[in-house]
Amino acid sequence: MKKLVVLMLVVGMASLASAALSISLDPVGGTTIDASTTNVTIDVTGSGAFPSDSVYFQLSSDAGVITGGAVGPDAPSASAIYGTTYPGFPGTPAGQDGPYGSLSNTATTDVPKAGTFLTGFDLDLSALTLAGGDTIELSFATSADFATSAGVFTQTLTVATVPEPMTMALLGLGGLFLRRKK
Repeated sequence: MKKLVVLMLVVGMASLASAALSISLDPVGGTTIDASTTNVTIDVTGSGAFPSDSVYFQLSSDAGVITGGAVGPDAPSASAIYGTTYPGFPGTPAGQDGPYGSLSNTATTDVPKAGTFLTGFDLDLSALTLAGGDTIELSFATSADFATSAGVFTQTLTVATVPEPMTMALLGLGGLFLRRKK
């Protein structure tokens, strides 16, 4: 009997652990970008049990402007993107703004979901001068408390320094001349 109770507790805890929904921001191409990058495409993915109500969200950045986006193929059926700006969305860092909407599950119970919930957001960096070592923080604020934090998910992009093609060509020519003199 004692073993049965322990088994039931373990199975119950395992099912609770898998029930939580986790979200991640996935910059297409990775989290390291070149200093000459002018645009980053962002997808929002997740897995777990989707809550049985609407979860309102806003995607923002501390650098550049985020535009576009669409409901992904794995989002709950009643999900929508409402607009491009919502100043003061709860949980969004001060001074940031961006697209907002809802991920809406119309079922009366939590529904298991996994995959791409939102896709194709564009972070425009063309007005910025980026240098190696700079960081850009993406924030995804929600109206619900998901598994990983109190409703705010962040992803940091790191700017790498990549020499310009002309610099590389001049270094190569210099190396050839040094080798020729010997």
